[in-house]
Amino acid sequence: MRINKMIIVGQLWINLPMLIFAFFYAAAILKDSAFPYLTTTIIYIVVSVLYWAYMSPKYQLFAAKNLDTLREFKKFKVLANKSCLLCDKNFFKNIEIWSRKDKDFLKQKFQ
Repeated sequence: MRINKMIIVGQLWINLPMLIFAFFYAAAILKDSAFPYLTTTIIYIVVSVLYWAYMSPKYQLFAAKNLDTLREFKKFKVLANKSCLLCDKNFFKNIEIWSRKDKDFLKQKFQ
């Protein structure tokens, strides 16, 4: 559930420059030269460049980390289920082995 919320928040952050641009453009149309179109376009370009330079890489890194973790967790569940079906005695041994490998993988991935 947390990952889904973060993806929604991230999409809003990614579209922030366009929302700001739409706001200023609407103000330019409604006020009729309060914000000239050229100024609005320059503001949009500056905001989007600053935004993509600072915020976007952070969000993309966060999303990539969460998706990798989710994929690894799904792999672990599938392998655990297969080993449980094959042999009940080895089930807990396999979980122990895979959890150790998973911890090592996550340590390497996030450090």
